[in-house]
Amino acid sequence: KRIEMSEPINILELDVVSTNLSADCINKTLIEIKSGQWGMPDVFKVRGWLDFLKYNNASFISLNASREQFEQRQQIAEELQIKLLNIDIDTDGKIVQCFEAETDVYLLQPSFA
Repeated sequence: KRIEMSEPINILELDVVSTNLSADCINKTLIEIKSGQWGMPDVFKVRGWLDFLKYNNASFISLNASREQFEQRQQIAEELQIKLLNIDIDTDGKIVQCFEAETDVYLLQPSFA
């Protein structure tokens, strides 16, 4: 689900909000996906969205980040209570490698027979 809040000014644009429904509660998770250059300002922005929307959970997914870059940012993301995940994708669009913080994010790889 994509959410945009733009009236009267552009406030935010969320890539994905997932909702886990149980008998006890509704648990919403904000998910930001970055395919290009990204940095800690992007992670802090997600923390701000969490606070603004009063959500408790967020995952930040990057594509093709270096392991060193990921590990440096992972510690700060954890302190901000954001789960960080990286997915390496080859030129054919197939997942090559995934490294992550402990997370409940599940990856679905399309398969064409």
